[in-house]
Amino acid sequence: MSGTKLLPPIPEDRYSISGGYSPDSPLYLSADPEENCLNCYQITTSDFFQSTDTFSLHITYNTLKEQLDALVTDAVLVQGDVEWYKKFEAWSLVWKLCVLPLLCYQYDAFRAGLIIQLVKDSINLKEFGNLFRKISMSRDVSETIMHCLSRLVKGVRLSEIDISAYSKNVVPRKLIVPVELPRFEQFFYVEFKNKKASEYELGNPIEVTIEIESLNQTWGQNGLAGSFVFEVASSNEWLVHGKKRMRIPSEKSEVHLHIIPLKRGYLHYPKVDIINIDSDEPSRIDYTNYYDTLLVF
Repeated sequence: MSGTKLLPPIPEDRYSISGGYSPDSPLYLSADPEENCLNCYQITTSDFFQSTDTFSLHITYNTLKEQLDALVTDAVLVQGDVEWYKKFEAWSLVWKLCVLPLLCYQYDAFRAGLIIQLVKDSINLKEFGNLFRKISMSRDVSETIMHCLSRLVKGVRLSEIDISAYSKNVVPRKLIVPVELPRFEQFFYVEFKNKKASEYELGNPIEVTIEIESLNQTWGQNGLAGSFVFEVASSNEWLVHGKKRMRIPSEKSEVHLHIIPLKRGYLHYPKVDIINIDSDEPSRIDYTNYYDTLLVF
């Protein structure tokens, strides 16, 4: 694989996409399910996400067989000999149609040590020789091809420079995969806002305002997608005083209450939960204070 790119639907200016993958050298992947290539894209929009939009994932690749055929042709057979290539050109179709399809490579040898080697007993050199004589191929061309095949039986080691240079001659394939946005999930933004104080003391209540905002408009959804209950949990660090459990009435809501520190030191804000009443499942929350702490003396 030589690269991937995610393209937005038309009109393209609605979305901004980052995260395209373009390795310096081709990435080799086998059919082994343990081998994979994970690449993440970040999609942002100046408008809102439409659940019906379909993106296009463009994957540029070649099979290893195609790459090795090209390397054998350019790096092992021709080797930059322009004068010989002029003689070979008249017989290039024989090479492409009658020789290359019969070459079976040891792919592990190439991936491990950049060695191009044929599978043992996979070709019969005498049969190729008979074919070339039968079609009256020029001796200079047939002898060079036979020498090339003999080298491949033993194994030919290439340098990374050769592989990088000659691989550029391979015409890439392109696979286009339609990508749909994930189904809409109710997503909330939650932020604790408290009156700043010079210091916070053990047992003294702290007045806080909790802002709750539904982010469903970002996904082109209007209104809440169900009935939701917001809850602030007490713990061994905080005692929550006030309306700590309530049904969320609208897309933007505020909760006013007091939190009382029960310990000294750096304390994280209380845990919050938003539960979907219909399914009894927790909703996704962007809790902006999740990693914030208050120093209590």
